[in-house]
Amino acid sequence: MSDFLNGFSKDNYKNGKRIVEDRHPEQGAGEGKTEYQQSSAKAAIPDNAREEIYEKDPNSDKRNRQKRLLIISGIVTGCLIIGLFIYNSRLVRLPDFVGDYAEKAHVWALQNNIFIELEEEYNMDYDRGVVISQTPSVQETIFKGGSVTMTVSKGTNPQERIPLPDFSEMSAFEIEQWIADNRADNVIINREYDDTIPQNRFIKKEFRNPDITAENYKREDRMTIIVSRGPEEFEQNIEVPDFSGKAEPEVLEWTNQTGIKLNIEHDYSDTVPENQIIKQSILPESKIAKNEELTITLSQGRAIYAPSFSGLSKEEAAVKASTANVVASIIEHYDDKIPAGRLISQSVKPGTLLNEGESTIILYYSLGSPYIPSFSGHNENDVAQMFTEMNSKKAKVSYKVDYVYDGMTPKGTVIINSNANSTVPTGSSVTLTVSKGGRVIVGDYVKKDFRSEEMGAEITKLEEQGLKVIYEYVESSRESGTIVKQSIKSGTQVNTADHILILEVAN
Repeated sequence: MSDFLNGFSKDNYKNGKRIVEDRHPEQGAGEGKTEYQQSSAKAAIPDNAREEIYEKDPNSDKRNRQKRLLIISGIVTGCLIIGLFIYNSRLVRLPDFVGDYAEKAHVWALQNNIFIELEEEYNMDYDRGVVISQTPSVQETIFKGGSVTMTVSKGTNPQERIPLPDFSEMSAFEIEQWIADNRADNVIINREYDDTIPQNRFIKKEFRNPDITAENYKREDRMTIIVSRGPEEFEQNIEVPDFSGKAEPEVLEWTNQTGIKLNIEHDYSDTVPENQIIKQSILPESKIAKNEELTITLSQGRAIYAPSFSGLSKEEAAVKASTANVVASIIEHYDDKIPAGRLISQSVKPGTLLNEGESTIILYYSLGSPYIPSFSGHNENDVAQMFTEMNSKKAKVSYKVDYVYDGMTPKGTVIINSNANSTVPTGSSVTLTVSKGGRVIVGDYVKKDFRSEEMGAEITKLEEQGLKVIYEYVESSRESGTIVKQSIKSGTQVNTADHILILEVAN
Protein backbone atom coordinates (compact mmCIF):
# COMPACT_ATOMS: atom_id res chain seq x y z
CA MET A 1 0.00 0.00 0.00
CA SER A 2 1.24 3.44 -0.80
CA ASP A 3 2.54 5.86 1.83
CA PHE A 4 -0.49 8.02 1.30
CA LEU A 5 -2.90 5.21 2.25
CA ASN A 6 -0.68 4.11 5.14
CA GLY A 7 -1.41 7.43 6.79
CA PHE A 8 -4.97 6.32 7.28
CA SER A 9 -4.16 2.96 9.01
CA LYS A 10 -5.65 1.92 12.43
CA ASP A 11 -2.37 2.39 14.24
CA ASN A 12 -2.37 6.08 13.44
CA TYR A 13 -5.62 6.76 15.26
CA LYS A 14 -6.27 6.82 19.03
CA ASN A 15 -9.70 7.42 20.56
CA GLY A 16 -10.87 8.46 17.19
CA LYS A 17 -8.12 11.02 16.72
CA ARG A 18 -5.33 10.74 14.15
CA ILE A 19 -1.80 10.73 15.46
CA VAL A 20 0.42 13.20 13.55
CA GLU A 21 4.13 12.69 13.63
CA ASP A 22 6.39 15.62 13.94
CA ARG A 23 8.76 15.37 11.07
CA HIS A 24 11.11 17.93 12.52
CA PRO A 25 14.63 16.57 12.44
CA GLU A 26 15.25 17.31 16.12
CA GLN A 27 12.67 14.74 17.18
CA GLY A 28 13.15 11.07 17.14
CA ALA A 29 11.37 8.75 14.93
CA GLY A 30 9.18 7.33 17.74
CA GLU A 31 8.35 10.63 19.48
CA GLY A 32 5.08 11.30 17.79
CA LYS A 33 2.32 13.11 19.65
CA THR A 34 -1.38 12.85 19.35
CA GLU A 35 -3.39 15.74 18.08
CA TYR A 36 -4.95 16.04 21.50
CA GLN A 37 -1.63 16.43 23.24
CA GLN A 38 -0.50 18.93 20.67
CA SER A 39 -3.59 21.03 21.05
CA SER A 40 -3.13 21.09 24.86
CA ALA A 41 0.40 22.37 24.52
CA LYS A 42 -0.53 25.05 22.03
CA ALA A 43 -3.86 26.31 23.18
CA ALA A 44 -3.45 29.55 21.10
CA ILE A 45 -3.68 27.68 17.81
CA PRO A 46 -7.16 26.80 16.71
CA ASP A 47 -8.00 23.18 16.23
CA ASN A 48 -8.67 23.59 12.57
CA ALA A 49 -5.46 25.51 11.88
CA ARG A 50 -2.53 23.82 10.18
CA GLU A 51 0.91 24.43 11.42
CA GLU A 52 3.51 25.24 8.81
CA ILE A 53 7.13 25.38 9.66
CA TYR A 54 9.51 27.43 7.35
CA GLU A 55 13.20 26.93 6.99
CA LYS A 56 15.59 29.01 4.77
CA ASP A 57 17.07 27.06 1.81
CA PRO A 58 20.85 27.58 1.71
CA ASN A 59 20.84 27.18 -2.19
CA SER A 60 18.16 29.76 -2.86
CA ASP A 61 20.61 32.64 -3.58
CA LYS A 62 22.44 30.54 -6.10
CA ARG A 63 19.23 29.62 -7.76
CA ASN A 64 18.17 33.28 -7.86
CA ARG A 65 21.42 34.25 -9.55
CA GLN A 66 20.98 31.50 -12.08
CA LYS A 67 17.44 32.65 -12.71
CA ARG A 68 18.60 36.23 -13.32
CA LEU A 69 21.30 35.01 -15.70
CA LEU A 70 18.74 32.97 -17.58
CA ILE A 71 16.45 35.98 -17.86
CA ILE A 72 19.28 38.21 -19.11
CA SER A 73 20.40 35.51 -21.56
CA GLY A 74 16.85 35.19 -22.83
CA ILE A 75 16.56 38.92 -23.33
CA VAL A 76 19.88 39.08 -25.20
CA THR A 77 18.94 36.06 -27.30
CA GLY A 78 15.57 37.60 -28.09
CA CYS A 79 17.22 40.85 -29.14
CA LEU A 80 19.62 38.93 -31.34
CA ILE A 81 16.76 36.99 -32.88
CA ILE A 82 14.78 40.18 -33.48
CA GLY A 83 17.84 41.91 -34.93
CA LEU A 84 18.59 38.93 -37.14
CA PHE A 85 14.97 38.86 -38.28
CA ILE A 86 15.07 42.56 -39.11
CA TYR A 87 18.39 42.09 -40.92
CA ASN A 88 17.11 39.15 -42.89
CA SER A 89 13.90 40.98 -43.73
CA ARG A 90 16.00 43.58 -45.63
CA LEU A 91 17.73 40.92 -47.72
CA VAL A 92 16.31 39.20 -50.77
CA ARG A 93 17.65 36.23 -52.71
CA LEU A 94 18.07 36.85 -56.46
CA PRO A 95 16.16 34.31 -58.61
CA ASP A 96 17.39 33.05 -61.97
CA PHE A 97 15.73 35.20 -64.66
CA VAL A 98 17.94 34.08 -67.55
CA GLY A 99 15.65 32.76 -70.28
CA ASP A 100 12.60 34.59 -68.86
CA TYR A 101 11.07 37.75 -70.26
CA ALA A 102 12.22 40.97 -68.62
CA GLU A 103 8.63 41.75 -67.55
CA LYS A 104 8.81 38.91 -65.02
CA ALA A 105 11.97 40.43 -63.52
CA HIS A 106 10.28 43.85 -63.34
CA VAL A 107 7.37 42.40 -61.37
CA TRP A 108 9.76 40.72 -58.91
CA ALA A 109 11.79 43.94 -58.61
CA LEU A 110 8.69 46.01 -57.78
CA GLN A 111 7.64 43.49 -55.14
CA ASN A 112 11.09 43.51 -53.51
CA ASN A 113 12.04 47.19 -53.95
CA ILE A 114 14.92 46.36 -56.29
CA PHE A 115 16.08 48.66 -59.11
CA ILE A 116 16.88 46.94 -62.43
CA GLU A 117 19.42 48.42 -64.83
CA LEU A 118 18.73 47.10 -68.33
CA GLU A 119 21.27 46.68 -71.10
CA GLU A 120 20.24 45.53 -74.59
CA GLU A 121 22.13 43.66 -77.27
CA TYR A 122 21.34 41.62 -80.39
CA ASN A 123 21.30 37.89 -79.80
CA MET A 124 20.56 34.92 -82.02
CA ASP A 125 19.70 32.52 -79.17
CA TYR A 126 17.12 34.56 -77.26
CA ASP A 127 13.92 36.23 -78.42
CA ARG A 128 13.42 39.95 -78.08
CA GLY A 129 12.81 40.97 -74.45
CA VAL A 130 14.32 37.80 -72.92
CA VAL A 131 17.01 38.09 -70.21
CA ILE A 132 20.43 36.89 -71.43
CA SER A 133 22.47 37.42 -68.25
CA GLN A 134 22.21 39.04 -64.81
CA THR A 135 24.56 40.52 -62.21
CA PRO A 136 24.83 39.56 -59.30
CA SER A 137 24.65 35.88 -60.09
CA VAL A 138 21.77 33.56 -59.31
CA GLN A 139 20.84 32.91 -55.62
CA GLU A 140 23.01 35.71 -54.27
CA THR A 141 21.38 37.89 -51.61
CA ILE A 142 21.10 41.63 -51.99
CA PHE A 143 19.62 44.40 -49.86
CA LYS A 144 16.26 45.78 -50.76
CA GLY A 145 16.72 49.11 -52.47
CA GLY A 146 19.77 47.75 -54.25
CA SER A 147 20.15 47.24 -58.00
CA VAL A 148 20.53 44.36 -60.43
CA THR A 149 22.04 44.65 -63.91
CA MET A 150 20.34 42.55 -66.58
CA THR A 151 21.26 42.14 -70.25
CA VAL A 152 18.13 41.76 -72.37
CA SER A 153 18.00 40.47 -75.93
CA LYS A 154 17.00 42.85 -78.74
CA GLY A 155 16.36 39.83 -80.88
CA THR A 156 18.23 39.26 -84.10
CA ASN A 157 20.05 42.08 -85.90
CA PRO A 158 17.77 43.18 -88.78
CA GLN A 159 20.70 44.83 -90.61
CA GLU A 160 22.80 41.68 -90.70
CA ARG A 161 23.46 40.40 -94.21
CA ILE A 162 22.56 36.75 -94.66
CA PRO A 163 24.08 34.73 -97.51
CA LEU A 164 21.32 32.96 -99.41
CA PRO A 165 21.87 29.29 -100.20
CA ASP A 166 20.90 27.58 -103.44
CA PHE A 167 17.27 26.87 -102.58
CA SER A 168 16.86 24.78 -105.74
CA GLU A 169 18.99 22.10 -104.07
CA MET A 170 16.92 22.14 -100.85
CA SER A 171 13.66 20.54 -99.78
CA ALA A 172 10.86 22.47 -98.08
CA PHE A 173 11.96 21.05 -94.70
CA GLU A 174 15.55 22.18 -95.29
CA ILE A 175 14.34 25.64 -96.28
CA GLU A 176 12.25 25.86 -93.10
CA GLN A 177 15.28 24.75 -91.08
CA TRP A 178 17.40 27.43 -92.76
CA ILE A 179 14.79 30.06 -91.87
CA ALA A 180 14.77 28.90 -88.23
CA ASP A 181 18.57 28.68 -87.95
CA ASN A 182 19.05 32.17 -89.37
CA ARG A 183 16.03 33.67 -87.60
CA ALA A 184 14.87 34.99 -90.97
CA ASP A 185 11.44 35.94 -89.66
CA ASN A 186 10.57 38.02 -92.75
CA VAL A 187 10.76 34.98 -95.02
CA ILE A 188 7.52 33.17 -95.75
CA ILE A 189 6.90 29.97 -97.67
CA ASN A 190 3.99 29.70 -100.08
CA ARG A 191 3.00 26.46 -101.75
CA GLU A 192 1.67 26.18 -105.27
CA TYR A 193 0.62 23.31 -107.48
CA ASP A 194 3.11 22.54 -110.22
CA ASP A 195 2.93 19.82 -112.85
CA THR A 196 6.68 19.68 -113.48
CA ILE A 197 8.41 20.31 -110.12
CA PRO A 198 8.14 17.54 -107.49
CA GLN A 199 6.32 18.12 -104.24
CA ASN A 200 8.21 20.08 -101.53
CA ARG A 201 10.84 21.26 -103.99
CA PHE A 202 11.79 24.89 -104.62
CA ILE A 203 10.10 26.75 -107.50
CA LYS A 204 11.25 30.36 -107.13
CA LYS A 205 11.91 33.19 -104.69
CA GLU A 206 10.49 36.71 -104.79
CA PHE A 207 11.71 39.84 -103.00
CA ARG A 208 9.16 42.44 -101.90
CA ASN A 209 11.60 45.22 -102.83
CA PRO A 210 12.79 44.95 -106.46
CA ASP A 211 16.16 46.47 -105.46
CA ILE A 212 16.96 43.50 -103.22
CA THR A 213 19.15 40.74 -104.64
CA ALA A 214 20.76 37.60 -103.26
CA GLU A 215 23.99 39.58 -102.87
CA ASN A 216 22.59 42.40 -100.67
CA TYR A 217 19.85 40.51 -98.80
CA LYS A 218 19.49 41.42 -95.10
CA ARG A 219 17.46 39.83 -92.32
CA GLU A 220 14.96 42.72 -92.37
CA ASP A 221 14.16 42.23 -96.08
CA ARG A 222 10.92 40.49 -97.00
CA MET A 223 11.18 37.43 -99.21
CA THR A 224 8.66 34.85 -100.38
CA ILE A 225 9.80 31.36 -101.30
CA ILE A 226 7.46 29.37 -103.54
CA VAL A 227 7.54 25.61 -102.96
CA SER A 228 5.81 23.03 -105.14
CA ARG A 229 2.79 21.12 -103.92
CA GLY A 230 3.20 18.78 -106.84
CA PRO A 231 0.59 18.29 -109.54
CA GLU A 232 -2.98 18.97 -108.55
CA GLU A 233 -5.13 15.87 -108.75
CA PHE A 234 -8.82 15.98 -109.62
CA GLU A 235 -11.54 13.41 -109.94
CA GLN A 236 -12.69 12.55 -113.45
CA ASN A 237 -16.33 13.44 -112.97
CA ILE A 238 -17.01 16.00 -115.73
CA GLU A 239 -18.88 14.80 -118.80
CA VAL A 240 -17.85 16.37 -122.11
CA PRO A 241 -20.73 17.61 -124.32
CA ASP A 242 -20.86 17.37 -128.11
CA PHE A 243 -19.72 20.77 -129.41
CA SER A 244 -19.92 19.96 -133.13
CA GLY A 245 -21.40 22.88 -135.03
CA LYS A 246 -21.51 25.04 -131.86
CA ALA A 247 -20.03 28.53 -131.61
CA GLU A 248 -16.94 29.42 -129.59
CA PRO A 249 -18.78 31.41 -126.83
CA GLU A 250 -20.79 28.32 -125.88
CA VAL A 251 -17.62 26.30 -125.32
CA LEU A 252 -16.00 29.14 -123.36
CA GLU A 253 -18.98 29.32 -121.01
CA TRP A 254 -18.79 25.56 -120.33
CA THR A 255 -15.03 25.56 -119.71
CA ASN A 256 -15.31 28.56 -117.36
CA GLN A 257 -17.93 26.75 -115.31
CA THR A 258 -16.07 23.44 -115.13
CA GLY A 259 -12.46 24.64 -114.91
CA ILE A 260 -11.41 22.72 -118.03
CA LYS A 261 -8.46 24.20 -119.89
CA LEU A 262 -9.43 25.18 -123.42
CA ASN A 263 -7.11 25.20 -126.41
CA ILE A 264 -8.45 26.66 -129.65
CA GLU A 265 -7.15 25.82 -133.11
CA HIS A 266 -8.35 27.08 -136.48
CA ASP A 267 -8.77 25.38 -139.82
CA TYR A 268 -10.56 25.91 -143.10
CA SER A 269 -13.72 24.03 -143.96
CA ASP A 270 -15.87 23.93 -147.05
CA THR A 271 -18.85 22.62 -145.06
CA VAL A 272 -18.71 24.22 -141.57
CA PRO A 273 -19.47 27.95 -141.45
CA GLU A 274 -16.87 30.34 -140.12
CA ASN A 275 -16.44 30.47 -136.28
CA GLN A 276 -18.28 27.19 -135.73
CA ILE A 277 -16.61 24.09 -134.26
CA ILE A 278 -15.37 21.50 -136.73
CA LYS A 279 -14.10 18.93 -134.21
CA GLN A 280 -13.04 18.42 -130.58
CA SER A 281 -10.11 16.48 -129.08
CA ILE A 282 -12.18 14.56 -126.46
CA LEU A 283 -15.14 12.47 -127.52
CA PRO A 284 -18.60 13.54 -126.32
CA GLU A 285 -19.85 11.88 -123.08
CA SER A 286 -16.27 11.16 -121.94
CA LYS A 287 -15.44 11.75 -118.25
CA ILE A 288 -12.54 14.09 -117.54
CA ALA A 289 -11.05 16.02 -114.58
CA LYS A 290 -11.07 19.79 -114.41
CA ASN A 291 -7.32 20.06 -114.89
CA GLU A 292 -7.45 18.32 -118.27
CA GLU A 293 -7.30 20.17 -121.58
CA LEU A 294 -9.89 20.21 -124.34
CA THR A 295 -8.88 21.27 -127.85
CA ILE A 296 -11.49 22.48 -130.30
CA THR A 297 -11.00 23.36 -133.97
CA LEU A 298 -12.88 26.42 -135.21
CA SER A 299 -13.80 26.86 -138.83
CA GLN A 300 -12.27 29.73 -140.76
CA GLY A 301 -14.70 29.17 -143.58
CA ARG A 302 -13.55 28.36 -147.07
CA ALA A 303 -9.83 28.58 -147.76
CA ILE A 304 -8.74 31.60 -149.80
CA TYR A 305 -5.84 31.29 -152.21
CA ALA A 306 -4.05 34.14 -153.94
CA PRO A 307 -5.13 34.38 -157.62
CA SER A 308 -2.79 35.26 -160.49
CA PHE A 309 -3.16 38.78 -161.92
CA SER A 310 -0.62 38.32 -164.71
CA GLY A 311 -1.57 40.03 -167.99
CA LEU A 312 -4.50 41.90 -166.45
CA SER A 313 -5.02 45.63 -166.55
CA LYS A 314 -5.67 47.53 -163.35
CA GLU A 315 -9.41 47.48 -163.98
CA GLU A 316 -9.45 43.75 -164.77
CA ALA A 317 -7.36 43.00 -161.67
CA ALA A 318 -9.85 44.83 -159.43
CA VAL A 319 -12.72 42.68 -160.76
CA LYS A 320 -10.82 39.42 -160.26
CA ALA A 321 -9.79 40.36 -156.71
CA SER A 322 -13.41 40.96 -155.75
CA THR A 323 -14.43 37.58 -157.16
CA ALA A 324 -11.64 35.78 -155.23
CA ASN A 325 -12.56 37.51 -151.91
CA VAL A 326 -9.25 39.33 -151.73
CA VAL A 327 -8.35 43.01 -151.66
CA ALA A 328 -6.15 44.32 -154.48
CA SER A 329 -3.98 47.31 -153.59
CA ILE A 330 -2.38 48.90 -156.67
CA ILE A 331 0.98 50.70 -156.54
CA GLU A 332 2.52 52.28 -159.65
CA HIS A 333 6.19 53.02 -160.26
CA TYR A 334 8.54 53.65 -163.17
CA ASP A 335 10.09 50.72 -164.97
CA ASP A 336 12.15 50.91 -168.17
CA LYS A 337 11.46 47.28 -169.15
CA ILE A 338 7.72 46.96 -168.55
CA PRO A 339 5.42 49.12 -170.67
CA ALA A 340 3.18 51.57 -168.86
CA GLY A 341 -0.07 50.04 -167.58
CA ARG A 342 1.29 46.48 -167.42
CA LEU A 343 1.65 44.36 -164.24
CA ILE A 344 5.19 44.21 -162.90
CA SER A 345 4.61 41.83 -159.95
CA GLN A 346 2.26 40.91 -157.08
CA SER A 347 3.12 40.72 -153.35
CA VAL A 348 1.72 37.20 -152.81
CA LYS A 349 2.66 34.30 -155.02
CA PRO A 350 -0.33 32.89 -156.92
CA GLY A 351 -1.80 29.79 -155.23
CA THR A 352 -0.65 30.81 -151.72
CA LEU A 353 -3.15 30.08 -148.94
CA LEU A 354 -4.15 33.38 -147.36
CA ASN A 355 -4.54 33.38 -143.59
CA GLU A 356 -7.31 35.27 -141.86
CA GLY A 357 -6.59 38.99 -141.97
CA GLU A 358 -4.03 38.55 -144.76
CA SER A 359 -6.33 38.86 -147.77
CA THR A 360 -4.72 42.03 -149.18
CA ILE A 361 -2.50 41.57 -152.24
CA ILE A 362 -0.35 44.43 -153.54
CA LEU A 363 -0.21 44.73 -157.34
CA TYR A 364 2.72 46.68 -158.80
CA TYR A 365 1.96 48.31 -162.19
CA SER A 366 4.45 50.02 -164.51
CA LEU A 367 4.46 53.73 -165.36
CA GLY A 368 7.02 53.10 -168.09
CA SER A 369 10.09 55.35 -168.30
CA PRO A 370 10.00 58.77 -166.59
CA TYR A 371 8.54 61.62 -168.70
CA ILE A 372 10.23 65.04 -168.34
CA PRO A 373 7.90 67.94 -169.22
CA SER A 374 8.95 71.53 -169.94
CA PHE A 375 9.41 73.36 -166.65
CA SER A 376 9.77 76.77 -168.30
CA GLY A 377 7.93 79.45 -166.35
CA HIS A 378 7.63 77.25 -163.22
CA ASN A 379 9.05 78.29 -159.90
CA GLU A 380 12.23 76.47 -158.93
CA ASN A 381 10.68 75.14 -155.69
CA ASP A 382 7.66 73.73 -157.53
CA VAL A 383 9.93 71.89 -159.94
CA ALA A 384 11.89 70.40 -157.04
CA GLN A 385 8.62 69.04 -155.60
CA MET A 386 7.80 67.47 -158.98
CA PHE A 387 11.12 65.62 -159.00
CA THR A 388 10.49 64.42 -155.42
CA GLU A 389 7.14 62.98 -156.44
CA MET A 390 8.64 61.25 -159.49
CA ASN A 391 11.43 59.73 -157.43
CA SER A 392 8.93 58.39 -154.87
CA LYS A 393 7.84 56.14 -157.75
CA LYS A 394 11.37 54.90 -158.45
CA ALA A 395 12.20 57.40 -161.24
CA LYS A 396 15.61 58.01 -159.64
CA VAL A 397 15.94 61.23 -161.72
CA SER A 398 18.35 63.85 -160.41
CA TYR A 399 18.70 67.48 -161.48
CA LYS A 400 21.17 70.33 -161.34
CA VAL A 401 20.52 74.09 -161.55
CA ASP A 402 22.33 76.76 -163.53
CA TYR A 403 21.54 80.30 -162.32
CA VAL A 404 21.69 83.20 -164.83
CA TYR A 405 20.75 86.87 -164.83
CA ASP A 406 17.67 87.57 -166.90
CA GLY A 407 15.96 90.88 -166.70
CA MET A 408 12.88 89.50 -168.45
CA THR A 409 12.35 86.52 -166.12
CA PRO A 410 11.60 86.84 -162.40
CA LYS A 411 14.17 85.53 -160.00
CA GLY A 412 13.73 81.80 -159.16
CA THR A 413 11.82 81.04 -162.36
CA VAL A 414 12.91 78.23 -164.69
CA ILE A 415 13.90 79.65 -168.05
CA ILE A 416 14.56 76.32 -169.77
CA ASN A 417 15.37 72.67 -168.92
CA SER A 418 17.06 69.78 -170.68
CA ASN A 419 15.11 66.72 -171.96
CA ALA A 420 11.94 68.79 -172.00
CA ASN A 421 8.81 66.96 -173.24
CA SER A 422 10.56 63.60 -173.57
CA THR A 423 11.00 60.29 -171.72
CA VAL A 424 14.31 59.45 -170.11
CA PRO A 425 15.65 56.24 -168.56
CA THR A 426 15.36 55.87 -164.80
CA GLY A 427 18.42 57.30 -163.11
CA SER A 428 18.82 60.17 -165.62
CA SER A 429 19.87 63.75 -164.80
CA VAL A 430 18.11 66.97 -165.90
CA THR A 431 19.59 70.48 -166.05
CA LEU A 432 17.46 73.48 -165.06
CA THR A 433 18.33 77.05 -166.06
CA VAL A 434 16.89 79.40 -163.45
CA SER A 435 16.75 83.19 -163.53
CA LYS A 436 18.60 85.21 -160.96
CA GLY A 437 16.65 88.26 -162.07
CA GLY A 438 17.91 91.36 -164.13
CA ARG A 439 20.87 93.68 -163.46
CA VAL A 440 20.69 97.46 -163.90
CA ILE A 441 22.94 100.49 -163.33
CA VAL A 442 21.23 103.04 -161.10
CA GLY A 443 21.49 106.65 -162.36
CA ASP A 444 21.69 109.92 -160.46
CA TYR A 445 18.14 111.08 -159.75
CA VAL A 446 18.73 113.65 -156.99
CA LYS A 447 17.48 117.21 -157.72
CA LYS A 448 15.33 115.95 -160.61
CA ASP A 449 11.60 116.37 -160.73
CA PHE A 450 10.09 112.91 -160.49
CA ARG A 451 7.08 114.19 -162.48
CA SER A 452 9.16 115.09 -165.53
CA GLU A 453 8.97 113.02 -168.75
CA GLU A 454 12.67 112.23 -168.53
CA MET A 455 12.36 110.89 -165.00
CA GLY A 456 9.18 109.00 -165.83
CA ALA A 457 10.87 107.19 -168.72
CA GLU A 458 13.86 106.30 -166.52
CA ILE A 459 11.67 104.84 -163.76
CA THR A 460 9.62 102.85 -166.29
CA LYS A 461 12.79 101.33 -167.72
CA LEU A 462 14.00 100.32 -164.26
CA GLU A 463 10.69 98.68 -163.40
CA GLU A 464 10.59 96.80 -166.71
CA GLN A 465 13.99 95.34 -165.84
CA GLY A 466 12.59 94.13 -162.53
CA LEU A 467 13.77 96.79 -160.09
CA LYS A 468 11.09 97.92 -157.70
CA VAL A 469 10.89 101.69 -157.10
CA ILE A 470 9.20 103.27 -154.05
CA TYR A 471 8.54 106.97 -153.42
CA GLU A 472 8.61 108.49 -149.97
CA TYR A 473 7.49 112.09 -149.38
CA VAL A 474 9.53 114.14 -146.93
CA GLU A 475 9.58 117.73 -145.70
CA SER A 476 12.25 119.71 -147.54
CA SER A 477 13.16 123.29 -148.40
CA ARG A 478 13.39 122.30 -152.04
CA GLU A 479 10.63 122.65 -154.56
CA SER A 480 7.81 120.16 -154.28
CA GLY A 481 8.32 117.07 -156.46
CA THR A 482 12.08 117.35 -156.38
CA ILE A 483 13.96 114.14 -155.57
CA VAL A 484 15.94 114.87 -152.40
CA LYS A 485 17.63 111.50 -151.81
CA GLN A 486 17.94 107.99 -153.34
CA SER A 487 18.62 104.72 -151.43
CA ILE A 488 21.01 103.24 -154.04
CA LYS A 489 24.08 105.24 -154.93
CA SER A 490 24.21 106.42 -158.53
CA GLY A 491 26.39 104.34 -160.85
CA THR A 492 25.83 101.14 -158.81
CA GLN A 493 24.99 97.94 -160.72
CA VAL A 494 22.44 95.86 -158.77
CA ASN A 495 20.40 92.67 -159.14
CA THR A 496 16.86 93.86 -159.67
CA ALA A 497 15.40 90.88 -157.79
CA ASP A 498 17.44 91.60 -154.68
CA HIS A 499 17.10 95.39 -154.33
CA ILE A 500 14.51 98.15 -153.97
CA LEU A 501 15.16 101.74 -155.02
CA ILE A 502 13.68 104.25 -152.56
CA LEU A 503 13.38 107.85 -153.76
CA GLU A 504 12.68 110.58 -151.20
CA VAL A 505 10.61 113.38 -152.80
CA ALA A 506 10.06 116.88 -151.41
CA ASN A 507 6.51 117.31 -150.26
